[in-house]
Amino acid sequence: MLTTQFLGGLFFISIIHQLITPKSKARDEKAINNKIKHPAKIIFTPATRSNSSNTNKVYENPFEHVHDDENNVQHMKNNDGKNNGKTAGSKQGLFFSEPTELVPDLNYYFQQYGLLIEPFKVTTEDGFVLDLWHIINPSIKQGNVSGNSSSSLTNEEKSDSKRKGKLPILFIHGLLQSSGSFASSGTESIAYYLSKIGERDCWLGNNRCGFDPEWDTTKLKQYKKGNGSTSVKWDWDIQEMCNYDLPCLVDFVLMKTGCFKLNLIGHSQGTMQSLLSLVNKTQLINKIDNFVALSPAIYPGELLYKKIPVILMAFFIDFKLVYGIKSFIPLMLKMRNIMVGTKIFSNLSYIMFNYLFDWSDTLWNPKLRNRHFLFSPVAISVKLMRWWLSPSNPSFRNGKFSKAFFPDDKIWFPTVEYHEHNATADISDNFHKHQLKNSGNEWPKILIFAPKQDRLVDGARLINHFTTYEDPTVYKIWYIEDYSHLDVLWAKDVITKIAQPILEHI
Repeated sequence: MLTTQFLGGLFFISIIHQLITPKSKARDEKAINNKIKHPAKIIFTPATRSNSSNTNKVYENPFEHVHDDENNVQHMKNNDGKNNGKTAGSKQGLFFSEPTELVPDLNYYFQQYGLLIEPFKVTTEDGFVLDLWHIINPSIKQGNVSGNSSSSLTNEEKSDSKRKGKLPILFIHGLLQSSGSFASSGTESIAYYLSKIGERDCWLGNNRCGFDPEWDTTKLKQYKKGNGSTSVKWDWDIQEMCNYDLPCLVDFVLMKTGCFKLNLIGHSQGTMQSLLSLVNKTQLINKIDNFVALSPAIYPGELLYKKIPVILMAFFIDFKLVYGIKSFIPLMLKMRNIMVGTKIFSNLSYIMFNYLFDWSDTLWNPKLRNRHFLFSPVAISVKLMRWWLSPSNPSFRNGKFSKAFFPDDKIWFPTVEYHEHNATADISDNFHKHQLKNSGNEWPKILIFAPKQDRLVDGARLINHFTTYEDPTVYKIWYIEDYSHLDVLWAKDVITKIAQPILEHI
């Protein structure tokens, strides 16, 4: 009852906020206290000048790429629309008229682009059934280059597969979202571009519990914990998603494709889930070739301490009488089941999250905005939301979790070539969890796309860690001037600012 009242009140306040806020001020552009310590070591992506609202055109890259190999820097210079770089225009040559119907089924849209969505159900070791959506491009061969099983590939074939960049790509979504978020922009989406234009084998991975939670009860009983007061179906947070969901999805994709490694792309919570494993565990280190972090959620942003609804939610999140111990605000899922596919549902979803998190559609294609909310929200546990917001227990918001698992002043990916050769004393005490590897090539390459306007997370702090402590051959960082948290997925120019750089580097 209390959560219903909270949700109702939030909707009411959100609508009032939408009505009284001038459209010109819909996007919060107050200065953010972002201090980049080593700007020469990152890629600064400037704001794009306003262009025609016509989005049904081939992709054009208005940026000139200037490389500085010494500092591992790639500056992107705006040339007023002059195309001096690689574009997809010559390869695509297509002008799509995006369907306007609101259908909560990715296959409905992707079939119209000449692609198919192949659904899979995979079960984690602890008994949760996950949805995995495979994007099939009928014009290219799926799986590894040779078509052989991984065990029969020669070293030459493995090298050729890596050189041609044919490793599969697995996507992992953010909080309360599904991996439909990577594809909901249709021909303007990262998933479409990498699959259709880049001819990559793309897999959209979804965490527990999705739109329709499923469990393997036999496995659940085997993993039942000692806390008898909590339903085992909802007794999980980011740790279980890291320990079970991500390895399950990775291993399934590798098994189906016959590859030894894959490329991993995460957004927001998906970056936390992935880096939690890569920085603190060895389970996936040798299975990930490149990890792409979009709006990385490693350190909390200022919004979590300033937005009144978030402050109230955080204050009450540990009270079981308020939120219970199972699904987090199940009313959201009930409303979605009844209203999804209607404009009013998408509009209300946007209005609420715009107010709650300062997300704005200023940079999005207005014709596609309602479609983005067809693939959220999903079911999550109260325990997961406690992990995000708890004021007392180790959580994302209070910084205790990050301090333990992502210490700023420790080296996460140490190498002999950089750290040992440049050290003036024994630096082993400064390693976080991993031991030295000979070179940066032995670690997964970390590609970070951090929006400067993101108030939900602190991307600058993560950037400063990498540029201060990590081997430059391990990472490459893009700092996007005009982007906010969701713009890395849904901005109109996401192809030139996100998808094309990804394709060039994986």
